[in-house]
Amino acid sequence: MWAEVDLAHVWSTSPPPEAQRFFDVYAELTAPDGDWRARMPIIQLRQHLAVLAQFDDDWGAGDQIRATLAPFRRR
Repeated sequence: MWAEVDLAHVWSTSPPPEAQRFFDVYAELTAPDGDWRARMPIIQLRQHLAVLAQFDDDWGAGDQIRATLAPFRRR
């Protein structure tokens, strides 16, 4: 499994501040490149679509999906 996908799955909800230590150590051990955080929204898109399909828009997944796709939409 790609380290970025692991991080995206774990980071798909707002982690508590204490979780920063986990993310720092995991990133150190798996050595993702410097832009991995910028790619998180794209990698998390699948999780947000799954949440939307299972729970409707109760958790704000629709807003996250729209925000992720906004740069790619034609106007």
